[in-house]
Amino acid sequence: MTSTVVCGICYHDIIIRDARQWCTNCEEGLCEDCEKIHRSTKNTRSHNIISIIDYQQIRDVLVSQVCEQHGISYDLYCPTHDNAICIACVDQHKSCSEVIPLFEAVVNVKESTAFTDLEDTINGALQNSKNNIIDIKSSSEAFDKQEETIKKCIQEMREILNKHLDDMEQNLISDFSTKSGSCKTAYASTIKQLISTDDKLAKLKNKIESLKQIASDEKIFLGTREICKVVEQEINSMKTIFNAAKSYEINLELDSDICSTFLDNVSHLGRISIKENNANLQFKETKLNQAQMQVSLPLVNVVQELQLIEKLKLEKTGLKIVVTGCILLVNGDMLIADHWDKNIVLKPYESGSYYNYIKIRGYPYDLTMIDPDHIAITYGSSGTNILDVIKLSSGAVEKEIQTQHFAKKHSTTEDCFGISYWDNKMYVMVEKVGIVVLDTSGKALDTISIDTEKGRKVVVFKDRIYYTNRKKNTIHCLNTVGQEIWVYRDKSIVEPCGLAVASNLDVFVSCSKSNNVILIRCDGKDSKIVLQKEDNLVKPKAIHFNRERRELLVCNESNQHAAVYKVI
Repeated sequence: MTSTVVCGICYHDIIIRDARQWCTNCEEGLCEDCEKIHRSTKNTRSHNIISIIDYQQIRDVLVSQVCEQHGISYDLYCPTHDNAICIACVDQHKSCSEVIPLFEAVVNVKESTAFTDLEDTINGALQNSKNNIIDIKSSSEAFDKQEETIKKCIQEMREILNKHLDDMEQNLISDFSTKSGSCKTAYASTIKQLISTDDKLAKLKNKIESLKQIASDEKIFLGTREICKVVEQEINSMKTIFNAAKSYEINLELDSDICSTFLDNVSHLGRISIKENNANLQFKETKLNQAQMQVSLPLVNVVQELQLIEKLKLEKTGLKIVVTGCILLVNGDMLIADHWDKNIVLKPYESGSYYNYIKIRGYPYDLTMIDPDHIAITYGSSGTNILDVIKLSSGAVEKEIQTQHFAKKHSTTEDCFGISYWDNKMYVMVEKVGIVVLDTSGKALDTISIDTEKGRKVVVFKDRIYYTNRKKNTIHCLNTVGQEIWVYRDKSIVEPCGLAVASNLDVFVSCSKSNNVILIRCDGKDSKIVLQKEDNLVKPKAIHFNRERRELLVCNESNQHAAVYKVI
């Protein structure tokens, strides 16, 4: 951009002077004289001032630093809604767990995983497009060879025929040209659309690089969010192109009687047919991180303590309950995986209410919430080689996912233990295989190879995967592509079974042999015991944290005791 930027201070006094610098805090240009005053004045001497040339490079990056509703500069950030807000917006966020100053949220923004993820997403999308353009071009070249082969066949056949064939040949060639031309146009159109999308993503990438090098932290923080939306639109457009792309085969079917009975019976030389197949272009997903907070940010609201809300006994007339999994619902109801019997127990929030029992096909091991009315269930080593998706309101099985194929490439069983749902995917701990990632239809998308011997629980939250290893007494934290971020081991952790993750990425671990609940800090460097045997813990097996209620449900394995704690 080459348009002139005027000094904002002078312009206020109706004086037109070219700016030579730009203040990213005030968002206005400064002439030479005003720059000196700006740098020396107490209230503005700490402002970030850049050259007009640098400003021109990021001028087109669409970042609003002013609240559209109130017209006030953003000064605060709400992690719950992932939104920057102004002081006038605070009343609308009273129910949110925390609202922090914007300057805390943007600490180390240039080194944040959100910014890196955005760059990686664009690079991944460009690479996807590049690979698929190569595939389309290869398919088009193969189509051209088919085209030449057919032309040659037609020409050779034409050479042995007399003038009687001229009209039929022209009809056939015309049909051929029309259909092949349509296919070529389709190929060209697909390539053109992909190249256009590439150009848009490349421009966004360049703007990001300029933004990262030049812009203020606030502008980077807010710009990342705006560009995320544009990138997501372009990627969705790219996926639509991939899904709509077609691959064609062109064939010629000659009449077998053309030579012997041509003059009397043949009315056409052959037929042109097009076999249309889906091109099966692949888009390898890259994680477009929805969270904009940095690794250091969760420390803003670290878990301090647990306050007991309720102690309860899980009743089951005349029968034992063995709890291996649990969920605390938003309304306060509890779902219990009873490994002693073939059912899921629904305990209502209101005391005195009757329990509900959802009958299932096997002995449940773990369960995860897909949406307010659907859960997914694993059956551990009970011999039930199916994952079930169940509708809570009716108790009906809505989807059965066969698990045998999870282990078909491995000489092993297909027992499934821990399960966690996040971002439209299910993550399943499959013994001696790894963590298998499924889409909502049950299709296996990926396998994250880990040591799963005695690996039981898995929880996925934001861009982190957590799992327990009961044999090694360790807790592991990975990113979503399987790279290990940290591993935690401590003498206080003996046979870790239950796993829950707080909103700030602190981790709760229930240990059945050491009879305690451990809180591991989000960076995996420190821990403390928050519950122990004196808190009526006897082999605590299942644990669940409801982030909306900020409540922790802890269930003992077999004495039917459980408790709910407020996380402070």
